[in-house]
Amino acid sequence: MIPKIPAKSLCITVSAKWYCFLFISLLLSVRAFPQKATADSLSKLLETEKIDSNRVNLMYHLARATNVYNPDTALAISYYALSLARSINYVEGESKALSILASTLRKIGNYPRSLELNIQKLTLEEKRKNPRNLASVLISIGTVYRDQEEYRKALEYYFQADSVIRLSNVEDLKYYIALNIGDSYNLLNKSDSAFSYFSKSLELARVYPNFR
Repeated sequence: MIPKIPAKSLCITVSAKWYCFLFISLLLSVRAFPQKATADSLSKLLETEKIDSNRVNLMYHLARATNVYNPDTALAISYYALSLARSINYVEGESKALSILASTLRKIGNYPRSLELNIQKLTLEEKRKNPRNLASVLISIGTVYRDQEEYRKALEYYFQADSVIRLSNVEDLKYYIALNIGDSYNLLNKSDSAFSYFSKSLELARVYPNFR
C-alpha cells in the first residue's frame, strides 16, 4: 500500500527541490561567469600568438576555462592542442592536452575514453622526470575509478600517487591525496581509515591553506 502524502507536504517537497535546483543553477552560473571572462581574454591572446608551443599552452588554459560551462568546446580545443603539441614534439604540451581532455571527458561521464587518455599521459610521464605530473595523473586515474564506484581500484592508484608525493615531497598535492584516500575509504565503509586520512587532510589544509 502506497502511503498518501498530504498536499501541503507535497508542496513543500516540490518547492524544496525547485529551490535546490535554482540554488545549484545559480552556483554554476556564478562559477561560469569569471571563467567566461578568462576564456575571452585567452581567445584574444590566441588570435595573435605565433609560436606554436605558446599556442598549445594557451589552448590548454582556454580549454580549462571553457569546460566549466561548455565541455564540447573544451574538447574541440583540447584535441587541437594535442594534435599541435604532437606535431611539434612538444611533450609538456602533449601532457597538458591529454590531462584536460581526460578531465573534460570524465566530467561528461565518458569514463572509458577518459581512462584511456589518462593512461596515455601516464605512459608519457613514466618516461620523464616530473614527479608532480606523474602523481597528478595517478590521482586522475584513481578519480575515474572512484567515479565508476570501483573504490579499491581507485585506492590502488591513489596509493601509487601518495608514494610519489612523499618520495619527491610534492607539497601542493599532499592535501588532495589525503582527502581522496579518505574519501575512498569512507565509500568502502572503512571508518577508521577514512577518519585518519580526513584528519590528515585537515591538518595539511591548515599548514598549506593556499593548496586547498
